[in-house]
Amino acid sequence: MEIRTRCLTEAQLPPTRCENSHETYFSTQRPEAQAYPRFSCPYGHSQWPQGSGTSPCSWSCCPDGLTGISPESAQEPGTHSAPGYGHPRSHRLLTPGDFRAVFDQVAVKSACPELLLLSRPSQSGSARLGFILAKKNIRTAVARNRIKRCAREVFRLHYADWPPLDIILMGRKELGLLTHEQLHELIDKQLRRLTRRWHKAAAESA
Repeated sequence: MEIRTRCLTEAQLPPTRCENSHETYFSTQRPEAQAYPRFSCPYGHSQWPQGSGTSPCSWSCCPDGLTGISPESAQEPGTHSAPGYGHPRSHRLLTPGDFRAVFDQVAVKSACPELLLLSRPSQSGSARLGFILAKKNIRTAVARNRIKRCAREVFRLHYADWPPLDIILMGRKELGLLTHEQLHELIDKQLRRLTRRWHKAAAESA
């Protein structure tokens, strides 16, 4: 009984074959890529060179392999983000001393039934924003966080419009009852009113 396994074509088999042997002959030559019925090209991408081992999009077009942002264009440490893209710590009032300085040296303020804005010239040379949202006025953490998110959004989207002031936003009871659209419109209106008053005071003192 002859037991043989024919894996390749006749041209690829060795010239001699052993009868009644359990050996299987495998060619060391790489077979040609075969196209499958459901694919329009041999296995692999149609634009990839066969056997190259890499895709046409080399690491040079996406240096970090994920975002496509080159290390040279990455933001340098200590620099501010572009206007409208983020709210860095340098644009916030962070310490109790920052808030105390505003209360002690209020230069311009703007008030309405829903909120109060207090401000003083910023020692950092850039506009900064802080919040005082008392729990007795805005009862839930969800409402307080919603107000902060909306105010930060308005502040950062129009950051170039604000003078170099340290600003405190103090919420009143009616503030937590407003919708997101109403909050956005009110905070933008009050910040612009504060800005106009600041410029007016600066012109009068000049």
